Amino acid sequence: MGDDDDLAGGAGKIRMLDADPNEKELELELDVKTKDEVRASLKPGPVGGSMRPDARGVGAALGVDRAMLSRPPPPANVDNVEAKMLANFGPVPTALWEFPGYSRRVKSRLAELNAAIATRDGRAQKAKKELDDASVSLARRGITACNMLSRQARAPYIATLEQIAKRESHLRDVDQALAAQMKEHQQKVEALEKRIQEQHVELQSARREERAAGGDDPNAKATPALTAARKKVQENESKLQILRQERSALEQQAKEWRSVSSPAVDEARKEYASICADLAQFIIDDRANFGAEFDDARARIAKMRETFATADKELTLYKAAASSYDAAAAAKGRSIMLGAIVAAVLFVVLIGAILALR
Repeated sequence: MGDDDDLAGGAGKIRMLDADPNEKELELELDVKTKDEVRASLKPGPVGGSMRPDARGVGAALGVDRAMLSRPPPPANVDNVEAKMLANFGPVPTALWEFPGYSRRVKSRLAELNAAIATRDGRAQKAKKELDDASVSLARRGITACNMLSRQARAPYIATLEQIAKRESHLRDVDQALAAQMKEHQQKVEALEKRIQEQHVELQSARREERAAGGDDPNAKATPALTAARKKVQENESKLQILRQERSALEQQAKEWRSVSSPAVDEARKEYASICADLAQFIIDDRANFGAEFDDARARIAKMRETFATADKELTLYKAAASSYDAAAAAKGRSIMLGAIVAAVLFVVLIGAILALR
């Protein structure tokens, strides 16, 4: 009977025998999934759903600490006290003559706050777009890297990769003008990513040769072997830098064709960016399968997330400040001012009528 058949049935037992034959046997109960259960957990979900791992870690990558997935933190709650201090509408009036002044103050501050909100909304949208673009670029790199993984290591990503393919196909359907650009861009990305991986391996090998020749010792003599090893490291570092610059140029090209817009295309891009963000997050979490070559993208996305979180928090604070005034008191103040204006007009008309009768 094969190993797979031995695991069928859910729970398996492993007997551990101590070196001492007089000791009792120890039995460990293991909860082992069957092949059918594993296949069922890897089936792709609906296009509109999220591919993030559930509470049991299903869908997460091998080697990832599922209890410590580095998800972006949820938006922080707004401090009402801080919002009211920023708004500076002043205390809610209690006396009748205080209401008109409060209403004027609210109107003046709202004009200033709305202008500030428009500025901060632009910053938040710009930061979000840059974060989405970076996630899509990382996902495109990840697709190529996933294809280089072993079958076992690639298995947890299959469902997400299928969803990316579906949404990319839908994006092409709604905007045929992008089809050729997207296909050409992906081919370039795949070819360049393979070259970068190969160059990274060569650089690591050259660094090992340098260390073997005594490169870690600052007092080491400049022997011919050490000089040649250092030169080889420098050459490989230069080649890797050039390839990375080419990759940056490809990422910029991707941003340019993603700038073309229409309602249908915008919605398709939003769905596409969402699933790409899932794969990008898997890559960030899974350092076992996606190593040091992805650290630059990890650092860049972490910084972009921080920038977006700061911009979004400030925008939320200003919006809360703009709605922190007492609407009833402001309305009452406007009513009193309107009543005063009407009374003043009637008074002037009455005086004019009296003077005309004389």
